[in-house]
Amino acid sequence: MRKLQRNILFVLLTVIFTTIFIITASAATPGTGYTVDKAKNQTNIKWTMTADGTLTFEIDPAATDKISSTSISNIDPVTHDWAAWNKALPTYAEAVKIIIGDGITEFGGFTAMKNLKSIELPTSLTSISNLGVESSSSLESIYVRGTEHEAGTFDLRYITSFYAHCFDGIGKMTKIILNPSLNGELPVEFVKDTGLTELEIPAGVTLLKDKSIVTNKKLKTLTILGMDTQFESDAVFGTSATFPAIKAYAGSKAEEFAKANGYTFINIETGEEIKGTKPAPSESSGNSNTDSTAGSTYVPVPVTPPAEFDHTGATAWGHMSGEYKGSPVVDTYWAYYDDTKTLELTSLKTTYNESGSLTYCDEGSSWEDYKLQIEHVIVGDNIGKISFKAFIGHTALKDVRIGKQVTRIDWGAFSGCTAFSTLWRDGNERTEGVVDLTGITNGIQKETYDGTAVLDIILDPAIKSIDVTLPVTLRTLYTSNMTDALITYAKENLYDLVDPENENNAYRNYVYLDPLLTKCGDRAVFDFDEATGTLTIIGVGAIQDTINYYGGGSKNSPWFSIKQKIKHVIIDERITSIGKYAFTQCQNLETVCIPNTESFSIGNAAFEKCTNLRSIYRAGTAPIEGTLDLGNVGAIESWTFAYDYLIANVIVNDKVDNIGSSVFEENINLQNIYGVPGSYAEAYASENGLDFYDSANSNPVPRKCTIPETSAAETTTAAQDTAAATESETDAFAATESEMVTERETTGSLFVDVTGIQNNSSGNTAYIIIAIAAASAVTIAIIVIFILKKIKNRQ
Repeated sequence: MRKLQRNILFVLLTVIFTTIFIITASAATPGTGYTVDKAKNQTNIKWTMTADGTLTFEIDPAATDKISSTSISNIDPVTHDWAAWNKALPTYAEAVKIIIGDGITEFGGFTAMKNLKSIELPTSLTSISNLGVESSSSLESIYVRGTEHEAGTFDLRYITSFYAHCFDGIGKMTKIILNPSLNGELPVEFVKDTGLTELEIPAGVTLLKDKSIVTNKKLKTLTILGMDTQFESDAVFGTSATFPAIKAYAGSKAEEFAKANGYTFINIETGEEIKGTKPAPSESSGNSNTDSTAGSTYVPVPVTPPAEFDHTGATAWGHMSGEYKGSPVVDTYWAYYDDTKTLELTSLKTTYNESGSLTYCDEGSSWEDYKLQIEHVIVGDNIGKISFKAFIGHTALKDVRIGKQVTRIDWGAFSGCTAFSTLWRDGNERTEGVVDLTGITNGIQKETYDGTAVLDIILDPAIKSIDVTLPVTLRTLYTSNMTDALITYAKENLYDLVDPENENNAYRNYVYLDPLLTKCGDRAVFDFDEATGTLTIIGVGAIQDTINYYGGGSKNSPWFSIKQKIKHVIIDERITSIGKYAFTQCQNLETVCIPNTESFSIGNAAFEKCTNLRSIYRAGTAPIEGTLDLGNVGAIESWTFAYDYLIANVIVNDKVDNIGSSVFEENINLQNIYGVPGSYAEAYASENGLDFYDSANSNPVPRKCTIPETSAAETTTAAQDTAAATESETDAFAATESEMVTERETTGSLFVDVTGIQNNSSGNTAYIIIAIAAASAVTIAIIVIFILKKIKNRQ
């Protein structure tokens, strides 16, 4: 009996902890902000995530300082990542339900959202754009606000425009309602791997593209209402093993197509059915590889490569195809050779053709399994362009040899290829570490070499300027066309610029940035001396923003894991700015040396709650105890020095014409402002009861201040809590009411405290979830005690 008691206790305790885990784990991270457009500018569309996973988008009429838009783009509003078919945008990934507000007309990029179950649309939404809801495999309904919500139904009655791959991998779709006025073409992979048994195409649709209705194994009937609706070819259903009956009007082009290609045809008006030769879902389970049903086995017909495509000895091979605005642009064969770790691409067509990428691989034909093994790529005959993100994330890739026809390398082609360093043209000499872009006339596209190990780049003479970030490893740009724009770019980014025909004609700017050091800006890295607590920032340009600090974004800070060890910061003279929230709550930071340049900028809340900060001083000068020397800082943003208790004096630039709200919140020791008489600094001092001194005639007197007792206790606790913080930990410093969600940036950016959102229903949801979990645990515990007592009494 005791063994039974122990077993019962064990089972019930397991139920308790499992229940608590499931309930708490299902909670999403609350947050809010604004979406961004394709230029990564914030728009007036505000997003809000609540703890129960409800993600809402709505147009904010008060956001007049942002780009006006009615479209939700496929770009993450926080990380600025672009959507991919197999990776959700990080900010939206936890959403269970999406609600789109009135006035919004388009959305895209809700891809691979594994928790997403439903989307509520306004009647204003008429377009689902690129990567609509592809691979969001749990999605079971889309419905129009005010109508009945039914699982399995996708109500698209107001949608007039769809992009390719909209409903790829939406297995829970069993019914779709299309706009009766829908017209134009049904795009590639409009529906793929769905649970549809019937699909009705409105009369205005003129063309069903090849592979528009792919591997829908349950689809029994395809109804075509238009008399002139055409099928691009017999490849409309891709490589499906089963095929629906085509239901249409007698005399229609759909009837003509069905009978010519062996499909069962059903007359809409009479119901008369003429059997075809193609297997229907009831005759075969329909999988291009192995599926079969009793009494009928489907054997796939192997694709035979053309004789001109030599893949002798290949470990695997396949074909890629793709279009752009209706025109074919990819018709390329690939072969992977494991013995040499080489991927070869070639095309047999002599008109325009691109390299393609994994996303262009025909069904069942992909080198995905070898992606992380490929070390060499050969782009061969008849290929004119390396496609958009062609080899993104191929981390083992070392070099690429391109054919004579390649003239363009598109956006992000080698992004994230951490071992990639060398590119050369067939027939030329391979030089390790050099990317030779001679003959590449479309310049250097965005993100093409981000995260690579490229050392030198040879530019085509046609390239007159560069406006993208290049890898931190880059040393030299070679060009015979020394334009002013290239000279300026090389100088600002610390690259040497050299004429390969005359190396005496050169601009030497290169400064070594150790690629092993952590980046903290596009062209900036940092080193840390733990013995002295000194953080040294080396490079050029801006120190990055720490995005959405109070929403957990502090983990994006490059020095997050050491923040409580930082005592001193020294910033390279070529650095131009400190990003938002860069050093927020570095509780032990004491001094900061900024460049003594003509102008420097410090972002919003960059030093908020640096409670031990004693001095900011300019290079070449000595730190003054209790003093912020902002004599070359052009603007003082909101909350930048709030709760910095040890500051008594501030030197203000005469160009400053505004000091943001709560800049010196709770700075109880602040007494003096130093600046130019008649400037805004003097007026600010007067308005805030501070003494004003002419900075030309008076120097701040060093003053040692103390932290208020209550604040000192809070500071000590926070510092102890985060001393051993790692990048995987949540940054939990927001412990007081003043740190709850507030719109604190005059620039319009928002932040969220995930520990609690007062006066906000989304915050209350988090508490409700915790309360439910606790109540469930208590209830189950009572039941356990009751059962055990009963058992004992029976004994």
